[in-house]
Amino acid sequence: MTQMNRVLRRAAIRMALGRFGLWLLVGLTIAAAAMLGLRTADKLIGLQPDWILSWSIAGGAAGLFAILVTIITRKDRLFVARTVDEKADLREALSTAICVADRPDSWSQAAVAHAASISKRVVIRQAFPMKAPKMWPAPVVLLILFFLAGLFPQGDLLGFISEAEAEEQQQQEVAAATQEVEQIEQKIDEILQNIDDKAFADQLADEELDKPTALRSPEEMRRRALEKLTKAQNRVRELSEQEEQKTLDAMQARMKDLKQMRDGSQEMTDLTRAMQKGDFAEAKAALEKMMQKISSGEMTKQDQEKLAEQLEKLGEQLEKMAESKKAMEDALKQAGIDPGVLNNPAALQQAIQNSDKLNDAQKQQLQNLAQAQQQASKMCQQMGQACQNAGQCMNPGAQDMAGAQEGLGQMAGQLSEMEMLQQQMSEMQMASQQLQQQVNSLCQSMGQCEGSSVAISSKPGQGSGNRGVGGGIAPDDQAAAFNQYDDKTNIKTRQGRVIGSTLIEGEQVRGEAVQQFREQVAQAVQDFDDEAIETQTIPREFHDPIKTYFGNLDKQTQVESASGGSTTEPESEDD
Repeated sequence: MTQMNRVLRRAAIRMALGRFGLWLLVGLTIAAAAMLGLRTADKLIGLQPDWILSWSIAGGAAGLFAILVTIITRKDRLFVARTVDEKADLREALSTAICVADRPDSWSQAAVAHAASISKRVVIRQAFPMKAPKMWPAPVVLLILFFLAGLFPQGDLLGFISEAEAEEQQQQEVAAATQEVEQIEQKIDEILQNIDDKAFADQLADEELDKPTALRSPEEMRRRALEKLTKAQNRVRELSEQEEQKTLDAMQARMKDLKQMRDGSQEMTDLTRAMQKGDFAEAKAALEKMMQKISSGEMTKQDQEKLAEQLEKLGEQLEKMAESKKAMEDALKQAGIDPGVLNNPAALQQAIQNSDKLNDAQKQQLQNLAQAQQQASKMCQQMGQACQNAGQCMNPGAQDMAGAQEGLGQMAGQLSEMEMLQQQMSEMQMASQQLQQQVNSLCQSMGQCEGSSVAISSKPGQGSGNRGVGGGIAPDDQAAAFNQYDDKTNIKTRQGRVIGSTLIEGEQVRGEAVQQFREQVAQAVQDFDDEAIETQTIPREFHDPIKTYFGNLDKQTQVESASGGSTTEPESEDD
């Protein structure tokens, strides 16, 4: 009986494996069909599934299906025995033994004994051979079709692919815009810290906190960054137009009129040359070198006398510069104000305020200019007096070297103050250039032209205000694509003035080139408008005369065309 049970158990396992293989094949066929359908849907509407995950799910589902069905369809012991009897040709010996195993009669015991004896001769492998199901090619064919379907072109009937690509591109643009804006804001903070304007940087930060932070559009993010850049540029412009900066400009303009002295010492030559260039740091260094040479006693008496004379002459020039009012007179004339009010500061201020030709901003600029010119005159006066005092103390009659050093020290203080203002102006210029570079880069990202309307112009202004200092970057030259071909056109003669002739074979072309000239005039007008607006290379006061010139040319060509310049007349002989 033990041997019979062992045979039946092995047969049951063999039968379960067969059923599992069959149902696994069925599950794989269904899974392959589902994947083929998924591939077809992907090619038609662009589902774009994760194929590794999809195949993992399909394979796992097929295996789980086979296991569950195998368990559900498992057979009882009697069915296994009848199957073994049938497969091994045992003439129902095992199934009979199972049915009578519990009976005590001798026949039943004999049947059980007989079944136990013949079960030893059963070979399970032979009785239950492992064979592939007849439908085994089905999943293979479906897999082949799956890979063949991948060769077809991708479709997008429902727009899923376009939507996914657009969303991915949007995310990339948002990430790029976020990084770009962060870099711009960091650069703005660095620039404002370099010009020592932390208060304005804090103000920009507070304004940024008050605005809504949920920005999903790259255009909105870049537009907000451009707005912040514009405010920073306007702030730099305000700082560059303060009275101190205008004073520096006035001093540099006056120093250009400083005359070199003949037969001067090297220190005096370096001093006057540096002052002429408006380089007050170099001028201060030359003056300190002169003071050191005087204090060390290296100068001879003759050199001291010559230096004293040159210092007095330099002082006289500076005092004359202090009386110069040419720049302010020109500004008042442009503003339509009588320059005679310059001698009375109260009258000057009243005249500026009462002017009906100036707006409030221009009035403020003119007042700032007047104050800057007054401050420049005062500084020239102080430097002139300091030079004359130093020269008088070094005269042979005085020989007061301490007084000379004191006078030169006062002038060195004035130069130091101008050096500090010059350094501030240099920082303003650098800040303006850096901000303009950020604007250009941001405008390129936004698809706009390089440059910006908020750029600080580098050209001299025509109003009463100070001259701006620009940092704009001109666009790079780019070669345009073109095609060249040869063509010969039949031309007929026309009436009109002959502007040129040549000997040719065939019909002579004569007439006035009015139409082509009109086209050239129209193109020139268009080019002028584009250039004047976009590049701002033509000053505003020249716009109207140039437009009038081109307008007169256009009217003249219209008159010539109406008077018969477009008629034709064949000529029989060459001119």
